[in-house]
Amino acid sequence: MVIGSIYEQLFTTLKENDEMDYIKTFFKGVRFDVAKENYPCLMVDVVRNNEIEKDFGQVKRIWAEFDVLGFVYEQNQESLITGDPRKEVYGILDIENDIRAVLQSSNTLGDRVIDLQMNPTEFDYTFWPVRGLRIRVKTLYQQTDSI
Repeated sequence: MVIGSIYEQLFTTLKENDEMDYIKTFFKGVRFDVAKENYPCLMVDVVRNNEIEKDFGQVKRIWAEFDVLGFVYEQNQESLITGDPRKEVYGILDIENDIRAVLQSSNTLGDRVIDLQMNPTEFDYTFWPVRGLRIRVKTLYQQTDSI
């Protein structure tokens, strides 16, 4: 199952990169019961797997989409967005910047994908003192009919 290996590589790429070492918890799939000691955290979930073309060799090129969600918990509203390096507090923009940097530097996910694209970031501030973001990651991969 190619999409499963792409999901695992996306998750591993984010989790094992040194830029993300301040993230306390990485979740496979969305969680709603995150304790405050698990912040900042990242969640990676699959959203869509859509066949887009097929050529004569029974080879499919498929776009798969994943959501990368990041969350911070911080009582000090001034630090929620940009963080505070003096206190080793990471804001939501720090997380966004690091997610994008990691995925841009590994844009083939270990040669598993042909193309990787990221949609604009959506931010959420509904549940203060938690601030969230979502980046939709689109990956183009190739698969034969027999796999």
